[in-house]
Formats: sequence, C-alpha cells, structure tokens
Amino acid sequence: MSVHARKRRAALDRERRREQIVDAAVEVFAGKGYRAASIADIIEKAGVARGTFYLYFTSKEEAFNAVLDRFHARYRAMAARETARNYKNPIGLEKRLRASLLEWLRFLLEDPKLTTIVFRQAAAVDPDYEEKYLEILRAAQAHSIKAIRFLQTIRVLRADLDPGFLNAVFYGTTMQIVLRAIADSRAPDLEAIADQWIRLLRAGVLRARAK
Repeated sequence: MSVHARKRRAALDRERRREQIVDAAVEVFAGKGYRAASIADIIEKAGVARGTFYLYFTSKEEAFNAVLDRFHARYRAMAARETARNYKNPIGLEKRLRASLLEWLRFLLEDPKLTTIVFRQAAAVDPDYEEKYLEILRAAQAHSIKAIRFLQTIRVLRADLDPGFLNAVFYGTTMQIVLRAIADSRAPDLEAIADQWIRLLRAGVLRARAK
C-alpha cells in the first residue's frame, strides 16, 4: 500500500471513529438530556477509551455542538434539494408540493433522537448553544418564507396572507406532528398527513357560507 493510500485510509478511519462518538452522543443526549449526560456516558456508549474521545473533542459541550452540526449539515442538504425542485410548471404542481411535504416529514422523523435534541434541548442548554439552535431555525424559516413568496407570485398560495404568518402555521403544525409522533413512539401515516395538507391548501379552513 502506498503512503498516499495509507494516509487516506487513516483519515477515513479517523472520520469513522469521530462519527461513532457523535452517534453515541446523540443516543446519550436524547436519552438523558444534556445536563444529566456525561463524557463517561458517551465513552461507554461509543465503546472507546477516554483518550480516544479527547482526540476529537475537548469537552461535552464540543460533542453537543457536533451533534447540532450534524443536523445542520443534513438540513442544508435537504434545503438544497428543495431549492432545486421545479415549481414553475403548474402542471402536476400539487403532486410536487405533496412530495416535498413528505420528504420534509421523513427527514425530521428519520433520526427522531437527533430531531428531539435540536428542537427540544438545544435552546435550553446554554446561550452559545441557543444561538446554534436559532441559527438552524433561522435558516429553516428563511428558506420556507422564500418558497411561500414564490408560490404566492405564481398564484398557488393566496397573496393576501403574510408569508411569515403562513410559515408559522406550516412550521408549527409540522413540528407538532413530528414531535408528537416521536413522543408517542409511533410511526404516523405520512401519506394521510400529506393528503390532509393538500386538501387544506386547496380549500382553506372555513366553510363557504350558503347563499
């Protein structure tokens, strides 16, 4: 094996070991909460020596930050896929909106422990980590509002409603569905939820008055 190949393999091994520790941190923080969790808990869950932990992180705080960074990286990838989605062709638009909704719900539910940490623990840990949480939240909100404004310009969504208000409705409902499903340890019927959303978007909430 060449020197270059050995160095590349060593780098891959280091990255795998770091991810192993982050995996363990997700499990520990989700199970115990940030304040009750310890480095010893993470080391035990990861099955590594204390010295190995300190090769990658100097503290519990750094490990927690790495957990938030993992979510943020996955979110950015999701947002990039959403940005590339074509909404300009009105033919089949409802189908694309439904597919987008399903993709976001699955994204938030694919790693329920990570989602729980980000949306239920991060803001309460420490001002520094609250800022990390808010950074993720601001990115999510900005992307969503941009999408809503675009859908208003092509007359898919009503233009007389504030994009920020619509975003709060969509975001709040989605997170309630996701966090309730996580708390109940059950898999929701995402197809049925998507159908409900499309019917709501299509018809609104209030019944039309009889003439």
